[in-house]
Amino acid sequence: PEDRPLAREVLSTHRVVTVPKLAKLRSQIIHGDIHPYNTLMADDATITGLIDFGDLVHAPLVQDLSNAVSDFLFPGRDHAATIYEMVRGYCRVAPLEEAETEVILDMIEVRLLMTALVDSLKASMGISPQGYFGQFNSRAIPLIRELRAIGRDRLHATIRRAAAVPPAATAPQSGDILERRRQVMGQKPYVFYDPPLHMVRGDGIWLFDDTGRRFLDCYNNVPCVG
Repeated sequence: PEDRPLAREVLSTHRVVTVPKLAKLRSQIIHGDIHPYNTLMADDATITGLIDFGDLVHAPLVQDLSNAVSDFLFPGRDHAATIYEMVRGYCRVAPLEEAETEVILDMIEVRLLMTALVDSLKASMGISPQGYFGQFNSRAIPLIRELRAIGRDRLHATIRRAAAVPPAATAPQSGDILERRRQVMGQKPYVFYDPPLHMVRGDGIWLFDDTGRRFLDCYNNVPCVG
């Protein structure tokens, strides 16, 4: 029960924010299930092949990378380093587009969450984990919390750097914008909210402020994000 708020947040973000973006990204047939137990390696740790093609699916190209990254994360290790090296290695073969880098972290979280949800569903049906699945899947929720502790901004920046994508532009702070407005329009600016909202991007019916908070756009006048 204590994990339900986190699960709801991850699923809501995926449904409302990530899924609409995925429809606009490159897609093709992908493996979909690359993890340590499906990877063949030589004695010198060189990857020599993959097995288990039962999850082949037509999906966004970046989903293959996101799934793989999530499955190579383990509690207590350097997650930022793992993400960096895997994204960098992937991009040496198939460079990512900037829009693809923006969804990787959310897709890692939802992949981790799904393993926990599938286990929970099986348990409710009296099905016990088999083989390595119990230990492998139990790491999911702790990993999401560890990723959150590192910070989304830091991990997003790590992904962009690994993909050789320039750092995201830093939006001006709302206080600076309000001061500029005072200089141009007088010392008593007319604003609707205290403190004023600083919207920096929109996605469908949603607006996002400079802290990442999401707002339903019910405004009936002419503001825009430009």
